[in-house]
Amino acid sequence: MSLSVELSGLQVAQTDLDTSGNNIANVTTTGFKGSTPNFTDVYATSLAGAAGSSQGLGAAARSVSQLFTEGTIAQTGNPLDVAIDGSGFFQVQTSSGVLYSRDGAMQLNNNGFLTNDTGALIMGYAAPASGSTATQSGPLQTIQINQSNIAPVATSQLSLDLNLPSSDSLINTVTTPFNLNNPDSYNESSTSTVYDSLGSSHTLTTFFTQVSGSGSPPKWQTHWELSNSNGSIVASGAGAQLTFSTSGALTAGSGTIHVPLGSGANPLSIAQTFTGTTLSSLSFGVNALSNMERPAASSPGCKLPQTAMSSPSTPTARQK
Repeated sequence: MSLSVELSGLQVAQTDLDTSGNNIANVTTTGFKGSTPNFTDVYATSLAGAAGSSQGLGAAARSVSQLFTEGTIAQTGNPLDVAIDGSGFFQVQTSSGVLYSRDGAMQLNNNGFLTNDTGALIMGYAAPASGSTATQSGPLQTIQINQSNIAPVATSQLSLDLNLPSSDSLINTVTTPFNLNNPDSYNESSTSTVYDSLGSSHTLTTFFTQVSGSGSPPKWQTHWELSNSNGSIVASGAGAQLTFSTSGALTAGSGTIHVPLGSGANPLSIAQTFTGTTLSSLSFGVNALSNMERPAASSPGCKLPQTAMSSPSTPTARQK
């Protein structure tokens, strides 16, 4: 009997080593969850129950439990990779049915379906049918991305939400009229990317000048300059005049930028607004920028929601 007791100890020790070894071997496996073994003691049973002096019959592995503690989220360089921060699973379709996984290493197969690294199809909720006013998502289904070319759509709206510093110097626009090459003729500037009807990108820079003698608080005059991908200036002009209340809230200011293009593209016509812009003692900064341009792609599988596309904005603050 004593030999079987020692043997049971070796068996549970082997289970413990196997579990630890499996955890170590999968330390770099995406979505892997570690396990821990659970052991129990073994006693002889009888109709009278175990005697008080019973020494037991050894130990046994009762179960191996999976640990669901949160792992480390790291950058992979693959734009399709995603991670779940918190609880939850990805729902995937396999030949055996619907399964659940924490593995967010994703890619597109030859048919455009989003899959994980085992080939299982990632599932998601489809968008409502086109023209539908429903607020709920469509049915749960596999996600297929349309990889065909998308027709370009020219930028038609550009919204800037920023803060203009009231501490910036006042500029006399009569003696110092705005000039792209004269940094003393404006206070701040911000750049964004816009697209023409052929899909070519252009850089639109908006300049802001706090005008002296224009009221209290002073008005801000805007100017714009459009350059192509080579950095050559295409056109420039005066934009909207921004006015503010005594509390720094924007009361008026919007305009339309018209630019004829000589590249075969239609003329650009961009409605520029500054909703949310404030005047305060804070430093210059762009809080939000959105431009309506390329429509979001859709596919017969899972439609992606059409949203406003945002392009990078680079504020340039100058110390006066």
